[in-house]
Amino acid sequence: MRGWIICLFVILSTSGCATIGSLQPGTGGSTFEVRGKNYDEIWKAVVRTASRSLTIVESDKEAGNLKAEKGTGVTTWGEVVGIFVRPAKNGAPMYSVEVQSLKRSRLQITGQDWTSTMVSGIKAELEGDRNVHFVSKPDPSAKKDKEVAEEAALLEDVKKGENSGSHTPEKNTGGGFRDLAWGTNLSDVKGLEYVVTSGDTEIYIRPSDVMKIGGAELKRITYGFWKGKFFAVTIDVEGLANYEALKKSTFKRFGEGRKTNRFMENYIWPRDKNTMMSLEYKKILRKGILYMQSKALNEVIKASEDKDAEKGAEAGF
Repeated sequence: MRGWIICLFVILSTSGCATIGSLQPGTGGSTFEVRGKNYDEIWKAVVRTASRSLTIVESDKEAGNLKAEKGTGVTTWGEVVGIFVRPAKNGAPMYSVEVQSLKRSRLQITGQDWTSTMVSGIKAELEGDRNVHFVSKPDPSAKKDKEVAEEAALLEDVKKGENSGSHTPEKNTGGGFRDLAWGTNLSDVKGLEYVVTSGDTEIYIRPSDVMKIGGAELKRITYGFWKGKFFAVTIDVEGLANYEALKKSTFKRFGEGRKTNRFMENYIWPRDKNTMMSLEYKKILRKGILYMQSKALNEVIKASEDKDAEKGAEAGF
């Protein structure tokens, strides 16, 4: 099961994502100062904290740069994390520790922000010495108070699943895509063409698909089946005109989506009872993606993955 979404979005859609290379010091994140510790002690705390939860990809003590990642799961593309210590040498009266956590895709609804976990972990490693002193620093990319408050209100609204402002209430999707209901058995679907397998998930296309939605000409439609059950579909378009046409039809069918970032062309539909949905346009790549996934099967998949992890923990150590 691991990694199927990467296959679906990166291999098939080439939609772009955050990578280890996206992590650069001074480009935003959470920063705090450490006094009363030398560089070797701080670097050791950084490595110990990151290795507990993440896979370290790059560790450059001489430069003070550590980069790590969290692998993909059923409902997440994974995350990349950077920790930067300055200055990268002993003898300084004060050190700055910057932590960045990025989701691999802006389409990602789920996933974890590792910032607080890394910051608290590093501090916990260093707090054995009563002489150590921490001072938090503001994020240089932080937004104005009004913008922060508005975004916090939006996130709270999304969590509660309430409609606000001028947003039109989302309509029920009916639980699927076109003639396929969520949970449809793979054996009952005719005309599929196999693409790839990842764990318990198989990806297919249907050559007979009508490649239009409203005025949008579709580039590709891919279907995901988990243990033989239909649970996800991805719709790709190329060019702004096709994206705008797809967005218009999507808003008409499901109601106006809610922007996850006012500066990005990115929407979700949190109130739909049956379906997790996201719509995004990648300006640089000139590609639009509409992603739909069964909420009910998502819970089943998550439970299955948790059970497998528990078995692994009991038998693997």
